[in-house]
Amino acid sequence: MRVSRHAAATDEERNHRLVAAPKPGPCESLMGYVLRLTEANGYPTTSYILSSMHGHWYRSTYGRLDATSLHQLVGLSEADMTRMTMRPLSEPRAYIRVYGNDIPSYEVTLTQPKICPRCLDAGRCEAFWDLAQAVACPVHGVMLIDRCEKCGRPLTWTRSKVCECGCGADLRRCTVTVVDSDLCDLMSALRYFVYTDESIAELPPGMQHVKHLGLRRFCKLLWVMSGAIYQREGNSSLPKARKHYLPQLKRIGHAFADWPRGFQSFLHDLYDDGAEREGKQEHFGSCFSWLFVRLAKNDKGTGAPYAFLEEQAYRYGANHWTRGAMLRGENAQLPEGVLPRWGTAADALTILGVHPVTLRRLIGNGTVPVRLVGSTGTPRSRIIDLEWARKQRFTRFPPVMARDAARAVGVSVATLKCMKANGLYEAKHRGANNSEWAQEDVSTLVSKLSAIVPEPYIERRGTPTIGTVLSSYLASASERAEFFSVLLDSPQVVVGHKGRKFNAGHIQIKMSDANEIMRRVRRNVPIVLAQAAAKRLHCSADVITALKRAGHLKTLRQGGRIGINRMSLLRFEERYEALPLLMRRLGGCVRRAYHRLPLREIRHLRVRGSQVTSVFVDRRDVPIVQMAVLKFGFTVRRVRGRVAATR
Repeated sequence: MRVSRHAAATDEERNHRLVAAPKPGPCESLMGYVLRLTEANGYPTTSYILSSMHGHWYRSTYGRLDATSLHQLVGLSEADMTRMTMRPLSEPRAYIRVYGNDIPSYEVTLTQPKICPRCLDAGRCEAFWDLAQAVACPVHGVMLIDRCEKCGRPLTWTRSKVCECGCGADLRRCTVTVVDSDLCDLMSALRYFVYTDESIAELPPGMQHVKHLGLRRFCKLLWVMSGAIYQREGNSSLPKARKHYLPQLKRIGHAFADWPRGFQSFLHDLYDDGAEREGKQEHFGSCFSWLFVRLAKNDKGTGAPYAFLEEQAYRYGANHWTRGAMLRGENAQLPEGVLPRWGTAADALTILGVHPVTLRRLIGNGTVPVRLVGSTGTPRSRIIDLEWARKQRFTRFPPVMARDAARAVGVSVATLKCMKANGLYEAKHRGANNSEWAQEDVSTLVSKLSAIVPEPYIERRGTPTIGTVLSSYLASASERAEFFSVLLDSPQVVVGHKGRKFNAGHIQIKMSDANEIMRRVRRNVPIVLAQAAAKRLHCSADVITALKRAGHLKTLRQGGRIGINRMSLLRFEERYEALPLLMRRLGGCVRRAYHRLPLREIRHLRVRGSQVTSVFVDRRDVPIVQMAVLKFGFTVRRVRGRVAATR
């Protein structure tokens, strides 16, 4: 076949068939197939095949090629012509068809093709490589290349062989760069939208949320998000050429691969600085204009294709903006399950149900968490933490004094406070005027205690009440509160109630059961009272007080009482022993020991009490005391029932 370089090809010349006519591959591009025909027929450049297709030698033919002319040249089937043609049927000239998808021409690389060196082993060029945003091969997980490694020049469609550059270098031997899994998944999704055939390209499991978009919308989403990332990094608008988008595509791949956690992390990295800025918070609409304006612009489809992105944007915005700042329009609604954390004073009043003056007072004393989002200092520039407000329950009754609450329960004020400390009294409501007690919570405690009393109330003769039992035990306020907690766990021990009006102190219980409950309450008490400690150390109570003041015995508060720490008392007993007890154990006279023992040579403690002075000997010097007893000959004899010492 001969084609003139100076005139258009005639119909006779265009109707000639090529000598070699290999069949196109299932995912081969039109220009890749033309290049393969050029190599098979031995032409020095693709211009021979292209001029035979449209009849003009010098016409710019890259893009918008019609594959129907290949029916005469190589006998291309109708299905292959429909699949491979690059000329849309109804779209304007600014559009190009790629594997049956009509997309804008700037989404396609027309003059600088890209290749995957590993895919070239099959001898074909994929249609997926024609996309401008196709930067990696998801089949082999490597970056696409657009330059010859040997000569450094960009690849062109004018070369004569599929696997060779114009300089003769083998493109299959080019060095490749491995890409991460997130970018590989993003390219897999892009490749899936090109072919829309699971047998050729599968959509990754982590990208199923974008399956409904289609190639045009997915390409636009990548372009718009890349521009938004580029601008948030402090740059101006990103150039329209898609070759500049590689760093942004990596971040988008990570955001889409781990959905929706990855996308939320992407939004946090992108907008946290502006959303949490004190006094100068960015507007929600300006931050997400790429989603609500740019993506929706010129979208010819129906439905809400980007609703899944809008839901995640609202979920992120709910942690930083108010409902009014996010929504525009009368019928605008947040997605189901999205509750804004921050709101206006009107929103807080609706949730709390308090008077505006009360809310201002709570804000003034720092009780209500607030944020400043504007620099004017007006009430509108201050937003309130609605999450805190939802957790609050304000009482609907007048304030309750502590004595009135204790009288309603039937205990003392101190006992009621201990009930609140151990959780028996649950403070679920905030009292009026910052009162500590609320009528609803007091009524709940009364109902809880009265529920264990059998009805009707019957007084059992001879059975003590709880108030009498606790008074006989000299129980502290915390022990009384713990007694009622144990009683609620064992309601079967309650046998009656004294009087017709409920009073916790009038509940009747058998003495044996009361003794058992008190043993449980006082079990493993970590303190020892002063009288018990004096009995153990064989001294008076005022000596114990002096030991506490000197720091030899530590104190501890437990159950509303201050006593001696049991462990401190045990350590003191391990080190010291009272002189009277030691002399009785060694068989010496206690009275003469105070006068005859060489105390200056013995490590000891001398503690002065109000009436007597007590001596505690260090147990390490007990052998010295024993030698002194033998030296001075102290013996013990009984004279008419009493102990006397003789020399």
